[in-house]
Amino acid sequence: MDLKKLNLVLFILVILLALNVFFDFNDLTSSTIKENLGCEINGDFVYDADLCCHEIQKFSKCENNECESKNYGILFGDELLNYCKKSDYNVRT
Repeated sequence: MDLKKLNLVLFILVILLALNVFFDFNDLTSSTIKENLGCEINGDFVYDADLCCHEIQKFSKCENNECESKNYGILFGDELLNYCKKSDYNVRT
């Protein structure tokens, strides 16, 4: 490999790394659509990912994608859990 090709490859790599500082590549490649995310709160399905994440973080521990207390229960999927963690909600599972 000659020096010009090596420099071009390194330049492209530097550009990709610089873009990664400002943009999360998972956001660009992820097929999850926020509007399709939701959870089941006390038997009623809610299509509000942020509300679900907010409610999930109230629990100290959740198991098997389910959070339960005496009079309150939330069921959710792995995609919602990944969204909550990526959005910096303090969910504990």
